[in-house]
Amino acid sequence: MIVNQKALPPRTRIGHYQIDKVIGFGGFGITYKARDLTLKCDVAIKEFFPSDIAVRVADGPEIIPVSQQQANDYKRGLKRFLEEARTLAQFKLQTIIRIHTFLKKHGTAYIVMDYEKGLPLHAYLKSCHTLSERETYCILKPVLRGLKEVHTAGILHRDIKPPNIYLRKRGVPVLIDFGSAKHVMANGRVTNMVTPGYAPFEQYNSRDIQGPWTDLYALGATMYRCITGVSPTNSLDRLAGLTNDGIDPLQPVSIVASGRYNNTLLELTDWMLNVQIADRPQNVTEVLQQLNPSVHNINQHNRIQTPNLEKWDDAILDKITEELTRYLGPIANLVVNDVKNSVLDMKQLCRLLANEIESKLQRELFLRNTAQYTINHQSENLTSRNNTTTNHKNNQSLSDMIEPEKLKNAEEELAKYMGPLASTLVRHAADESDTIDDFINILTDDIPGEHEREAFTISIRASMAS
Repeated sequence: MIVNQKALPPRTRIGHYQIDKVIGFGGFGITYKARDLTLKCDVAIKEFFPSDIAVRVADGPEIIPVSQQQANDYKRGLKRFLEEARTLAQFKLQTIIRIHTFLKKHGTAYIVMDYEKGLPLHAYLKSCHTLSERETYCILKPVLRGLKEVHTAGILHRDIKPPNIYLRKRGVPVLIDFGSAKHVMANGRVTNMVTPGYAPFEQYNSRDIQGPWTDLYALGATMYRCITGVSPTNSLDRLAGLTNDGIDPLQPVSIVASGRYNNTLLELTDWMLNVQIADRPQNVTEVLQQLNPSVHNINQHNRIQTPNLEKWDDAILDKITEELTRYLGPIANLVVNDVKNSVLDMKQLCRLLANEIESKLQRELFLRNTAQYTINHQSENLTSRNNTTTNHKNNQSLSDMIEPEKLKNAEEELAKYMGPLASTLVRHAADESDTIDDFINILTDDIPGEHEREAFTISIRASMAS
């Protein structure tokens, strides 16, 4: 549990909200989990508390400037905090934390937001170390779309990093902690706030102009961490290296991860991470223009161009997502949402999802555990497919012609690999097949493991020929 001695204690009331606990804090404020006593739901509340220029009055909730000299800075900061809340409240984007309202109390202000259940990206990375190519895209694409909208409104996030990308239990990732975001002033100059490794050099000096390129550097740094497993070198050290001896101490991700990821993704990350502002993309549109072709091509050889999942039962997709979560964690839902738009049937969906699991054993377990959902879906659609196909001669399938004893032998052999599902698999394979070859091919598709498929094929061919 997060503890901050300057924070409001549990059960403190702010309007009709009751503080539960602290869930985050930084130089500009404290974030609490709270309860909306009217709507009976949980919310997150961000309190404006710039700790370098303000203090909380002893034994009370009131916040005051440290001195009269700091009063004007505090007043300007509070005004900007509320202006930003009004601006962010206009957005109804899945990737941007949703603002409910704000309150002015105790000499400060509070922004009331959605309370999201899930896991910060940095916590997920602690367990898996790096992300797969598809997982990286599943986070990058929605974050870029959200950034494009807020940049158009004149807002910079200014602290993009793994802790500030939240992986919802269901749905797209969400950008949180806009407490460091500042309206871009007419001259483009804003206050200093940095996270080493993720902040570009211009954030270290309030005289340097910041813009969308500033957030894009931080997002590139986040991608670098997702791909390599380590945070990038501090941008000031990089600038010093380039200035003194012409050598950047940060090794390009296109070298570190060469051959493991799509080249376009690696080159895009390096582009966003250029030290000099002029060498980076200047806006999100430029990034999306380079990203889209590679998004289209990722695993293209496995994709089918006519999606058919819209009519499928959402409950089945939920079960498959739940199973995938055992291996990928909270990012599983993002991967399912991405993959499902490019397949025709549940079997192909499960096979593409299995490709995202690093361990061979876990891939096979996933395929085995999801086989029942594939069959359920095939069973639901079998009648409609048979009504529209003329492939079966005289409307007869292999199940009408093959000896029951041979079908039973096939069930027993398949049970060695698929367990109790074998009888259902054999029945459906026989119903959909015209020849023994079709029958065997359908069954081997359901067996995880190349050697196992080969052994089954040899055995079943011998059984059918006897």
